[in-house]
Formats: sequence, structure tokens, C-alpha cells
Amino acid sequence: MKKRYYACMCMAIAFTFGLSHITAQAAERRQIPDTAPVAPNQNADKPIEITADEALEWHRNDKKYIAKKNVLVQQGDVTISSDEIVADYREGGNAGTEIYRLTATGSVKITSRGNTAKSDKAVYDVDAGTAVMTGDKLMLVSPDQTVTAKDSFTYYVPDGKVVADNNVVVTRGKDRLYTDLLT
Repeated sequence: MKKRYYACMCMAIAFTFGLSHITAQAAERRQIPDTAPVAPNQNADKPIEITADEALEWHRNDKKYIAKKNVLVQQGDVTISSDEIVADYREGGNAGTEIYRLTATGSVKITSRGNTAKSDKAVYDVDAGTAVMTGDKLMLVSPDQTVTAKDSFTYYVPDGKVVADNNVVVTRGKDRLYTDLLT
């Protein structure tokens, strides 16, 4: 029987963020704008629910929760599943603690509003609703197209948009677009 663990949060959102070092390096090489328009994260005020088959460890001194084996994270209409997730939290004043970053490893899948992104690793910024995804099998499947890449994705979950780097293939029906960078 699956154990249920809950980590709730109340967040104030400031939509000022930078892309990860991976995407920033790609931006520097190819002159990509260092930010992309992002829709407001409509899930920001929703609680985060974490479930895991094996365990949820609390590392109080490091301000981390570690969930192991068949981990599922749900916040509003966003679901993240993977083999393991490390949830970094901060003190939230009167609200207690709030999770601000989720690092998922092993068979990562992020689903939201008809889109599914897959990778080996993802670092999800809860405040901004963005995930930097890396690994061998990067893929974003939406109702009308599929995007794959070799190096990295920056997935803007509220928008359903992606910045993809290196050997990018966009497939829509029988049509294919090949490029080194998709913004």
C-alpha cells in the first residue's frame, strides 16, 4: 500500500528568474534571450502533495525532503513522477515552510494540461513553474506535436512551451523539423 506524505505550502510569487546554467550556456553560445515570456503559475497557491512507495526522509539541517521509489508529486494540474525526488524548502514566516525546488531523478515525467515531458533528470522551480530537464531521452509530447532533444529542455509548464538544445526534432503529423536549437 502506498504511503501518503504531504508537504503543504503557501507561496508569494515573484516572477523574476533566470534559466539554468545549462540553458544559459546555450543562450550564450547561440544568443538566445535569457528569459522567455511565462504565463503566471496558476498552481503557485496550491498545496504540494508528495507520495512515495518506500520512504520520505526529512533532512532538517539541510532543509530537504527526500522521497524514494515510485514518487508522485501533485500541485494543481501539474504532476511529476520519478524514481526519487529531493524537495528543497525554505522558512515561510507565518506559513511554516514552503517547497521552492524539486529535483527529480530516474524516469522523470511531468504532465500538465495535455502535455507530457520526459527526461532522466529535472530540476523544477516551483515559484516560476519551470523545469530544466536533462538526460538521454528528452521528449515533450503535446496533443499536436512531439519535441525531442539531445542536451536539455527548459520547460515552461504554465505555457506548455519549451526551449530545447542540440539535435532537436519537432514532429507534427508526417512533418519533421530538424534544428540545433528551438526557442
